[in-house]
Amino acid sequence: MKTLFSRLHLPLLLGAVLTLSTVALLSALAPATSAVAADSRAASVSDHLSTGFPLLGRHAQIECQECHVGGTFKGTPRQCQLCHIQGSRTAQTFKPVNHVQTVRPCELCHISTVTWSGARFQHVDIAPGSCMTCHNGGTASGKPGNHVPTTASCDSCHRTSAWIPAGFNHVSVAPGTCNTCHASTPKPSNHPITTASCDQCHRTTAWLPATFSHTGVAPPRVTSAIAPRPGCRQPSVIPASRPAPV
Repeated sequence: MKTLFSRLHLPLLLGAVLTLSTVALLSALAPATSAVAADSRAASVSDHLSTGFPLLGRHAQIECQECHVGGTFKGTPRQCQLCHIQGSRTAQTFKPVNHVQTVRPCELCHISTVTWSGARFQHVDIAPGSCMTCHNGGTASGKPGNHVPTTASCDSCHRTSAWIPAGFNHVSVAPGTCNTCHASTPKPSNHPITTASCDQCHRTTAWLPATFSHTGVAPPRVTSAIAPRPGCRQPSVIPASRPAPV
């Protein structure tokens, strides 16, 4: 009986031992295989320098056949725009339909080979006054909802390096009409109470310093204490014997 049991289970035991041995062997070889693959990729990246197209960023991470389709090396484009275009045999990403209209090479704006984001557009050859061709809110960022109402071109106030700071030329603005635009930047809560137009006290270059004309302001009545005028500075207590300021 014991011999029969051994004969029946011996193949199963040998199979289990063989399976465990195979798994252990593969596990032992796995790090070596990964190291060889890593060395092989590093060598490929290094050798690619001789082609005149260094593998940087995302290009160093993809498999060779993604660019060299069907193992074809000769004739593989080196220019970004020849690969990243609809219909290209190697294209994986290409210009979206709302891309800024330009025939410039990709690398002039997209300085990273890891991501398309963070592109910087050079406005050197852009005609003055044509900003809205791109900055229409679809192709490129346009005016926000709280923008000062104006039909002037973007470059009248903004630089090409950043939207802020911006400088508005007030030459053609009629005196007394400040609130037409500055309603979006209301007076602070500690502003003196007045219905006068902004330009009576403020300059167009900056809010401060400001000068207030006190003409027509009634002098305070001499009492033991002067009640603060609403919205104005609160003077210290002035004795009745001291003359009031003129």
